[in-house]
Parts: sequence; C-alpha cells; structure tokens
Amino acid sequence: MSSFPEMEYKPIASEELELASGETALALLQSVYRNPQVPLPVRIRCASEALPYEAPRLSAMAVASLNGNDFATALDRAIMRSGKLIEAKAIEPPQPE
Repeated sequence: MSSFPEMEYKPIASEELELASGETALALLQSVYRNPQVPLPVRIRCASEALPYEAPRLSAMAVASLNGNDFATALDRAIMRSGKLIEAKAIEPPQPE
C-alpha cells in the first residue's frame, strides 16, 4: 500500500454553474470563480482568464490631430515648417594610395 491519502471526488452541483441563454463566457468564468464549492486552483484559473475583460489594461496611446490629413501629408507640412530639409550624402569609400 502507498503512503498517499485516498483522494475524494466531490462533484459540483451542475445547476449552480449553468448559464441562462444569451449570457457570455465571461459570466460563466465569473460564476465559477465566485463559487466557493469549486476547488481553488480552478477558481484562480477562471479569475485570471476573466481579468483582462473586467479591468482595463494600462498602456500608452498615441494621440494625434491630423485634421483630416494622412500621416504623410502631416509629415511633409512639418518638414516645410521646420525649414530643415535633410539631404543625404553618399559616403565615399577611402581611396587606396
């Protein structure tokens, strides 16, 4: 005989986890992680899967006012305003002596 304890299977009442028609997958995840009869690892997994849909993610967003123009037009106008048109020069390789 092994020294491991016998595992007990406790079924979850299925009527507590059923969703009404038209409810979302998020509602199912919420009902699972809010149910204290569900094992903790399952509840944690459901909570982590539902988290991106419950709380906004903090991230940077670029906000630009193009006034109906596309980016290329706005860039050309900015270059003209700055008066600093950058000209590229070809780099000449050193001449052997």
